[in-house]
Amino acid sequence: MARRRANRTESVAIVRAKLDNLEPIDGKKPFAIVAVDSDQSLSHLAATILLNFGFEMDHCYGFYSDTRYYTRSTEKYELFADIGEAEGPGVQRVPIKQVFSPGRRMLLLFDYIGQWHFIVRLERYEDAVPGQEYPTVLRSHAIPLDDYYVRGWPDDDDEDDGDYYDGYDSRFFDSPDVDWKDEVSFAPGGARSDRASADATHVLPPSRELPYIPPTLQQWGDLFDAAIEFRDSRCYEWVDDTQLFGVADRASGSVWYCLILGNSGGVRGLVAYEGPMGLATLLETLDPNANPEDAIGPNAPRSLLMFFGSRDKMDPEDLGVIKRLNLRFRGPNQWPQFRSVVPGYRPWYLAGDEAVAMTLIIRQSLEVARKLREQPDLPLVKGDWSILTRVPVGKSAAKFKDAYVKPDTEVVVPGFFDVPIDELKIRRLKRDMVRSKSTWEVSAKWVEEPMRQDQRSRPFYPVMLVWVDRSTGIVLSARLTSFRGLADELVNSTLACIEQHAMIPKEIEVDSADSMVILDKLSRLLGVQLRQVDRLRKSDIVRDELYEYLKRHKQS
Repeated sequence: MARRRANRTESVAIVRAKLDNLEPIDGKKPFAIVAVDSDQSLSHLAATILLNFGFEMDHCYGFYSDTRYYTRSTEKYELFADIGEAEGPGVQRVPIKQVFSPGRRMLLLFDYIGQWHFIVRLERYEDAVPGQEYPTVLRSHAIPLDDYYVRGWPDDDDEDDGDYYDGYDSRFFDSPDVDWKDEVSFAPGGARSDRASADATHVLPPSRELPYIPPTLQQWGDLFDAAIEFRDSRCYEWVDDTQLFGVADRASGSVWYCLILGNSGGVRGLVAYEGPMGLATLLETLDPNANPEDAIGPNAPRSLLMFFGSRDKMDPEDLGVIKRLNLRFRGPNQWPQFRSVVPGYRPWYLAGDEAVAMTLIIRQSLEVARKLREQPDLPLVKGDWSILTRVPVGKSAAKFKDAYVKPDTEVVVPGFFDVPIDELKIRRLKRDMVRSKSTWEVSAKWVEEPMRQDQRSRPFYPVMLVWVDRSTGIVLSARLTSFRGLADELVNSTLACIEQHAMIPKEIEVDSADSMVILDKLSRLLGVQLRQVDRLRKSDIVRDELYEYLKRHKQS
């Protein structure tokens, strides 16, 4: 970035920039106070801030008037506008003095997937010091940042860095109403369910979240080549939306169950659901009375989606990939868009391994479509529920053949559901704790607003856990966790409640099938009856009150 010496007539903007969504370092969040020529552009200001914090100018960014919820901003200046991907004034031709008055704060959002949030405040304007070079840093703390923060995950191909976009509902991460970093200790006396309080709440950071590692440029290129071939084949014209088939993927060890969409006049594309759970959900979606949220909500099985739409329906991140590949599309139903669905997570952009899998699925789906064109009466599903599946031949990654394969009906329980239990501790509890006649409600419900653990993970749906003694109305514990931390929390927090209150309940009622699976072994070892019910009334009241408390606590 060019530096220049000031003359006597120039005005200098004194700007404070604080990195707001990073934990404090040595007691303070990283910040810099910089002096920059007020006639310079917003892009010049952004470069001054980002380069001094240790970032490279390798992602898109924008300035937003709403520092908490940038998507609600009434005034915004985005690099996307300068490169022709969005409407608005942009950042490259708008001077600092046109936007900032003394005391004004704006959000500088850098990297729409990495989500770096800088609160930028104009302290004042002052006369330039003759001969002084600008821009310059007047004061700073903890910058430049360590590579651990700035670089994120290792990148095998420098060309893969792109202009990222936040395609999920960012309200719970940009400025979360519920923050997984909040932690309130448990009160020994408990809290009654009609007056849920902070003392009964312990919000834990989620564990073992999925990092987002984007595809390489080569992987994107292969995927788009396959997608364009699929689109141009117009295979939806002769393949019905309900014609089900499978594709076996040696790399993941999974069978993906697929539907080609568009024959009924709706959206055009391809959906692929993984394994027996995916097949069950796919069959449910064919029911006209099915709830569409079952296919994309927190409980949805893993799936990969490809749709063809118009440019105005594309996210800037999607457009950024297309731009990097030097591809051009025109008109409706021409623009490929891809998404990944993982249980417990927000639908998100494809990761590298998913792009490879989707490329394979598209190409093999085309093979099935061509066979259906030649043989319209080709059965895809036989009477014994064996499904036409494209399977790899030998060790070759390129050769596939048709086979009728019966789906594996055994539902695979996630490995992280299997929580080690200290059986010696169980014996001690059974010996020392009082056997009560009480029923405990143990509720596990999704909070249907996404959150993020850090800059390198996918947005996830939190799970709110509540333990209530039904006979006394006492809230034994309440915790906020992630799907991947659910089993640990259910087992260990149930044991903690037993120790805390010196009693073992007669019965535990849960409101989810996952909780039944997770607590089955523990309940058998303790000699406690375990059953699933449709609704836990006291827990529902507590959970609603705690959720409202958490929102108020964060806002205050």
